[in-house]
Amino acid sequence: MNHCYNPKYIQGPRGFPGPPGHTGPTGHTGYTGHTGHTGPTGPCCTGPTGHTGHTGHTGHTGPTGPTGPCCTGPTGHTGHTGHTGHTGHTGPTGPCCTGPTGHTGHTGHTGPTGPFIPTSLQYSLYFEQSLSANLVYIGGVNYSLNNDPITESANPYTDIINTGLGNNHLMVTLNNNNTSGTIGVTGYRITEDSSSVSLDSETISFDALTPGNSGQYQTIYKWLQVTDINVSGPSTFEYNINSLGYIDFLNNKVTITGYRIEMEAGRSDADVRFHIQKVKNLNNGQKMELFVLEDIVVDGNTESIIDYARSGNRNFTMKGGGTLWPQRETFVMKQSDFVSYWGSETIIDGTNDEGIIIYITSELGTGGPHGVLYFNLQLYYK
Repeated sequence: MNHCYNPKYIQGPRGFPGPPGHTGPTGHTGYTGHTGHTGPTGPCCTGPTGHTGHTGHTGHTGPTGPTGPCCTGPTGHTGHTGHTGHTGHTGPTGPCCTGPTGHTGHTGHTGPTGPFIPTSLQYSLYFEQSLSANLVYIGGVNYSLNNDPITESANPYTDIINTGLGNNHLMVTLNNNNTSGTIGVTGYRITEDSSSVSLDSETISFDALTPGNSGQYQTIYKWLQVTDINVSGPSTFEYNINSLGYIDFLNNKVTITGYRIEMEAGRSDADVRFHIQKVKNLNNGQKMELFVLEDIVVDGNTESIIDYARSGNRNFTMKGGGTLWPQRETFVMKQSDFVSYWGSETIIDGTNDEGIIIYITSELGTGGPHGVLYFNLQLYYK
């Protein structure tokens, strides 16, 4: 029922509420019913994640604990190195055979021989007009130190000669010695490598000779002065001694290939005999011989060329009374076939005490108004 204000009536004061009544006891809760089936899952998408709450304040750090002992203890001594163990036995060698050598490749073609450039020694002689000589050495020497063969019967025998050799070898020629022996040479020599003079000695050993033969030996040393020669072995012996010098091409090995000579005479009957001798080593030691490489004469007196070295192959005499070597004219001699004619004899082994001797002889004589006036030689080698 709705109460509405009516001014015609005056409402009296509200009365005081009465005290609440006691609440009755709660009734027993009924049994829970069975849970119904779970309904279908809702729409497929998860709703938006809510805002992350604020991180709380970090708590206070607790007090630091006490530090342990302050110092690191001392390092202990290093122990001794142990002994190295024994090396084990070497294992067995692998397979014994080396593989086969591969095939050698083909040798390439030899290139063309280069042009021959001759090397030569050149000698030019102009003879004194007031003198005349029958023997002139151009290169090397070989002159006797005794006029006649020396014959001795003492054993041993010492010949004190005190002879100067001009810094040359001593050559000893033995004749008819039927017993082997030795020749001792003493004297002063000068060395090629240091130019110092010393008193020295050298011994030559020689073989027995067959009757009628001779043997030639040279000292390897070169002497300024020979003071004595001591021979022992044969009861009787005969010998000659010579001063021997030769061109050894500064102790080098070369091959003589030929020569060219130009010479002029004072008159048409002048003569010149040209010699080249090889000092040939026979046993890689002191035994030697003189081998003739050239011996040829131009004789204006007989108008002839006389060949003593090649069995007369180059002999010639002017025909019809002509003049071979006219007065004050130049005569030329040339030979370029030494190697093909003489073969290995043209090899001069200066490393093995070999060399050559070059000289001329003349019956009429060199120099003077009528002999040879000049002689020019070029000796070719390689």
